[in-house]
Amino acid sequence: MEFNQSLIIKGGLFMWPLLILGIACFFILLERIIFFHRVSINVKSFLDGIKNLLEKRRLVEALTLCEENTSPVANTLKSVLMNYDKTQDAMLASAKNAALIEIPIMEKGLRIISFIARIAPFIGFMGTCLAVIQSFDRMNQIGPYANTVAFSGDISQALITTLTGIFIGIIAYSSHHFLSMRVHSIVQDTEWAIHNLVEFLLHNLPEDKK
Repeated sequence: MEFNQSLIIKGGLFMWPLLILGIACFFILLERIIFFHRVSINVKSFLDGIKNLLEKRRLVEALTLCEENTSPVANTLKSVLMNYDKTQDAMLASAKNAALIEIPIMEKGLRIISFIARIAPFIGFMGTCLAVIQSFDRMNQIGPYANTVAFSGDISQALITTLTGIFIGIIAYSSHHFLSMRVHSIVQDTEWAIHNLVEFLLHNLPEDKK
């Protein structure tokens, strides 16, 4: 076994599906990081801007402000503003319907990463089992004169596939946890902003400005 060979070649056949899973996890994580960076806003400042426009009777400008922002918070608050003259239950129901559209968009790719986190270690273990089987077959073929050199490559393959599978699983699990926390954070911010805006429309906005 030459030491200048790549780990993929040393790891054997099961390294290829592990490589595909690792690349998929990387690109999904990268795309989600870019997405969350793009939709990230200061919720309090954004909500204060909407309230300021409403106090000046500029509902259209407040709606425009929401339309120009691509964040889930803005899209959900827009649904509240479009029902500003209705009951509290109607505004909350509209916001809930809008949130049901936004949440799947934020959770895009999370199921795939979760699948990678679960399956990668098993694929690595399968590669290990295959390498061990090959090692025993080699020893049987060589007979009583077998030594560690004869099957050291199989042992190396077993360790590489196991390590690779566990490594990809850890990365995928950590990525899933990180992205799930981002979704949870945005959902919490959205819920706070919805109730804050509804309370403002119902109790803090003068009647002649509704």
